[in-house]
Amino acid sequence: MGEEEELPSEEEIKKQIDEAMKIAEKKRKEQATKVGTLDDSEYDDLEKHIDEKSKKSP
Repeated sequence: MGEEEELPSEEEIKKQIDEAMKIAEKKRKEQATKVGTLDDSEYDDLEKHIDEKSKKSP
């Protein structure tokens, strides 16, 4: 097959996931506030809940 592809380090993967999560959060917040389904305090609660969940998962 030739050269082995270098796999990204765990740190690099986590960085990419964090970045993707931030972008997704931002888009979700924009949509939620546009639709008016959540006010800021509700969204902050949701954000905390998501943060806690993501910290628990390895």
